[in-house]
Amino acid sequence: MKKSLLLCLWILPIFFVSTAEGATTIVSMDPSSYTAEDIGVTMQINITLQDVTDLAGFEFKLAYDTTILTATEIEYGGIFGENYWPLINVIYDEEGWLGFSCMQMFGEDPVDGSGLLVTIGFTSDSEGTTVLDLYETKLGNSTGDPITHDVIDGSVTVIPEFPVAVIVPLFLIATLVVIILEKTIWSRRHSRAFIAT
Repeated sequence: MKKSLLLCLWILPIFFVSTAEGATTIVSMDPSSYTAEDIGVTMQINITLQDVTDLAGFEFKLAYDTTILTATEIEYGGIFGENYWPLINVIYDEEGWLGFSCMQMFGEDPVDGSGLLVTIGFTSDSEGTTVLDLYETKLGNSTGDPITHDVIDGSVTVIPEFPVAVIVPLFLIATLVVIILEKTIWSRRHSRAFIAT
């Protein structure tokens, strides 16, 4: 009995330590991948934060392919509520990146848990796929120390639908090819049958 009790007391701290170490703060995209089915589509991509403790401020930059997307706006997501201090909110679309930074007001309680950092508006410009590359991400706690975290990038794919003006000629060409192949096969079979007789 004493041995099993001692074993439990020895194992429990290991379990709790490993569970705590497994919890990771993550900055990521929602949705992680987005497909726009036409050019000129407006879309919103959220940047979210998961499992943070003692958050007092954040900052990030995001790079994207300007031939595929145009960034139109960055909206604060409300993780600090209404009492926040905006620091940076810039879009350099010609260079293909944007940046945002804000912190909680002095005297407010830091944030624990998960929440929405920002929502970014984009429009699709051309066909293709671009990575939404989060970089220089910084999370700070109430004492000004950095919060370690992982970053998960996102992506956007633009796949325009074929217009009817393109589909109809393709269908006619495919039909013509099938007819020519059938006639060729029939002609070969008929000529073989004639030779055999």
